[in-house]
Amino acid sequence: MKSPFKFLDAYELKDRAVFFGREEEIEALYGMVFKTPLLLLYGLSGTGKTSLIRCGLASRFSAPNWYPFFIRRGEDLNESIRLALGNALPAGKTLPDTLPEQVSLLFRNYLRPVYLIFDQFEELFILGKKEEQLAFARSIRALLDAELPCKILMVMREEFIGQLYYLEKEIPGIYDFRLRVEPMGLKKVQEVISGSLQHFQVRVPDAERNIERMYNNISVGKSGVQLPHLQVYLDMFWREDFARTYPAVEQAHLLAGMAADPPVYPPLEFTPEEIDNFGNIESVLARFLAEQERSLQAELRQQFGNGIPEQAVRQVLDLFVSEQGTKKPRIYRRDEQGLHLSDTEELLLLLVQLSPAALSYALNQLYESRLLRERDDALELAHDSLAALIFRERSDEQRKISDLLIRLQNAQREFELSEGQELPSRKLLLDTEELLAVLPLSPELREFYEQSQAEWQRRAATEQEEAERRARNEEIAKGAEEEARLRRVAEKARRRANLGAKLASGLAIAAVVLGFLAFQQSQQATLDSDNAKISEREALTQKKKAEQLADEAKDLATSVALARDSAVDLRRIAEEALQKLSQETAAKEQLQFSNKADIVQSFVNAGYCDLAKKALDDLMPLVKKYPERAEFQEAAKELEEQVKQCKPLNTQK
Repeated sequence: MKSPFKFLDAYELKDRAVFFGREEEIEALYGMVFKTPLLLLYGLSGTGKTSLIRCGLASRFSAPNWYPFFIRRGEDLNESIRLALGNALPAGKTLPDTLPEQVSLLFRNYLRPVYLIFDQFEELFILGKKEEQLAFARSIRALLDAELPCKILMVMREEFIGQLYYLEKEIPGIYDFRLRVEPMGLKKVQEVISGSLQHFQVRVPDAERNIERMYNNISVGKSGVQLPHLQVYLDMFWREDFARTYPAVEQAHLLAGMAADPPVYPPLEFTPEEIDNFGNIESVLARFLAEQERSLQAELRQQFGNGIPEQAVRQVLDLFVSEQGTKKPRIYRRDEQGLHLSDTEELLLLLVQLSPAALSYALNQLYESRLLRERDDALELAHDSLAALIFRERSDEQRKISDLLIRLQNAQREFELSEGQELPSRKLLLDTEELLAVLPLSPELREFYEQSQAEWQRRAATEQEEAERRARNEEIAKGAEEEARLRRVAEKARRRANLGAKLASGLAIAAVVLGFLAFQQSQQATLDSDNAKISEREALTQKKKAEQLADEAKDLATSVALARDSAVDLRRIAEEALQKLSQETAAKEQLQFSNKADIVQSFVNAGYCDLAKKALDDLMPLVKKYPERAEFQEAAKELEEQVKQCKPLNTQK
């Protein structure tokens, strides 16, 4: 029989009699909605944000006092707003274009304040694009500026609250009024458990102590108790205890009597031993999910044969989990055969490797077991806690395969829309090549991948050729620049050598002149002394002058020698510069030949024979220019032979 507990479903207005433990939060929220037209409600996953609004806040309003619209993103949040408001209009009414006009029209028709409640608002950032986010923000800003009888509530997980920064420019007061929903502590959880058990006729001996034991089993570290976990725990506990307490015959009898409205539930008892044996919440969730998977896996094989993959059910569930580990809604349709996924159905079938009939059957069973639920025009997991559990158990390879298939499918669509202009990225092709052996590619996707690979190879070869041409040109330019520099150095050294030689010659002449003058002075001094025409003092003076002139002549002779040495050094520098220039030219020629030869070899190896022949033609002028270079001649002959034997790419096996 169906358990009276909520399992993973949010509490609605009809459940207010069993909505325990949130009285303070309800009052705080009710008070804040009258202080501001824009309110942010946030908290950790599993704190009961949706239930707080749908049941708690809703219970404080009478019908004429508010007109709530619970809006989820769907495929596009702006479209979802338009669809929700449009469906509320009377027949024959046309929805205006702008959000302020739409809200104004609804108010005039119903005379009730409009409440736009954006549940799981983080989906706008997880699944939406920048254009969608910006359009939404501008619509909300316009609505706020219009000052209509309208309240806006954004409900989201707190780990994504920083994403609102991108909307703050358009909605300046987005952070001003906010309420954090705190995780439930022991006292409130005891209130929820004891109130629920009492309502559904479940007795717990030594209630305070044993409910605390249940709390310890359900709580997860510092985050405390997540309400969905509590609901799953109580739901499964109730069903197992009911099966233990009442045999099949009694169950049938009880079920017959429970058809009354409101239902009457049979009395049960949760004993301390049963609480201990039941396990903690992680084991309960994992056990529940594993049980559902095993059961459905067996049903699939019974219905569709043994060709069903081992992890078929898990693969189906994985379709509803985002790359961030959150719920990922998928558009669906319902017909006489059941549920069908309508978005990218071919791709989804590849991911799960099931026939359309088998996938539809799996979806129906997962819906019946409450793992999946309908939400507007989409199917989604019953709660983010299930998404997190599935995400944790997702292997790295599974994540890569799922991601690659979706990226390839999107790339193929962009390629078709661009009429062949937008190729998939090189990274996508490399990632695909890495997992090609295990990817379940359709013939169309495989053909698209192979054609894209071939086109990228052709473009890469062309780009390589262009890059090498540029490199050669740059190398030639650098060589010419270096050649000019060396010529300048050599010319400068030559001029300095010539100048040094001239200076040495000048110094030598000066030395001769000074020597002659010294000799004359010495002769004159001797003559004067011999003839006694001057005094002894004057003779000594003249002698000293002669000695000074002799010393200067000696210094000049030394300078002449140094100048001559400098001229020799400068000539040597000039000769070395010219020799280096000759070596650089030879190296440049060798580099040009090697680069051109490598290009010919690369094209031959890749099977691009036409490109190889063109590259060989580009090489031959260099070979002819240097007939004395035997290594150039031999290499060119070998490359000619390889080009003749080249096999085009489309003929290679």
